[in-house]
Amino acid sequence: GDEGASNLSRPVTPTSMCQGSSSGATVKSPEDVYTDRFHLILGISVEFLCSLRSDATVESITACLHALQALLDVPWPRSKIGSDQDLGIELLNVLHRVILTRESPSIQLASLEVVRQIICAAQEHVKEKRRSAEVDDGAAEKETLPEFGEGKDTGGLVPGKSLVFATLELCVCILVRQLPELNPKLTGSPGVKARKPQMLSEDGSRLVSAALVILAELPAVCSPEGSISILPTLLYLTIGVLRETAVRLPGAHLSSTVAASLQALKGILSSPMARAEKSHAAWTDLLRSALMTVLDFWDP
Repeated sequence: GDEGASNLSRPVTPTSMCQGSSSGATVKSPEDVYTDRFHLILGISVEFLCSLRSDATVESITACLHALQALLDVPWPRSKIGSDQDLGIELLNVLHRVILTRESPSIQLASLEVVRQIICAAQEHVKEKRRSAEVDDGAAEKETLPEFGEGKDTGGLVPGKSLVFATLELCVCILVRQLPELNPKLTGSPGVKARKPQMLSEDGSRLVSAALVILAELPAVCSPEGSISILPTLLYLTIGVLRETAVRLPGAHLSSTVAASLQALKGILSSPMARAEKSHAAWTDLLRSALMTVLDFWDP
């Protein structure tokens, strides 16, 4: 893990990649060559995104983000990110900084697509660990299986060490920027009147929808206990988008953000964690109260 992180901050250079092999003393295995190339591409991208100059063009930044997308579209690099949590978190922090400092919707959307790929990589890693544990232990000893996924046995997610926490922070940043009413600091304070639902701009709708897609994927990265920890936040944000953007459109059409929040709710509801033995009861309670919330603000 640490080795990956240090490689990130100090990109591999073409000269250091070739050292050793030229002497003939060590011949690099294909795995080593791939790993070097992976860290080279990742290192250059992160270096560029970390030190964005004020004159960096939207095109050059999106090109860099598209290169990261292309890298993570391939199973092998995705498995490298999925199995190295520190690397994933470092990349998420870099993307969060890009989103905070660049207003361009195309940059923010491209960043969110990389975030989604990082979460998919983590999901694949957790799935694989569960699968191999089941194969090793045999089905008879299911109860003794260790808990895989973030939150392990306690459900605790530690800021700075949690992929899920870093992703939540980034998605909240996107959502609150488009819908300030979702910021609990604001909504809890006196003098803030509840506004009527609003239509977002096309770009705003796209960003909110992309953030909701990512939120719905998070339970699959968690252990049952971890999923219980994040579920209230996921429901608050998803139902919040529904409430704030439920504008009546002619012909009974749904706005794209309402459709996206309903799709996210459907994704959350169909999560295996809703049925897992250790999380079933807590999920049922939380989902029941979420349904009540939705019904309460439904205007017949």
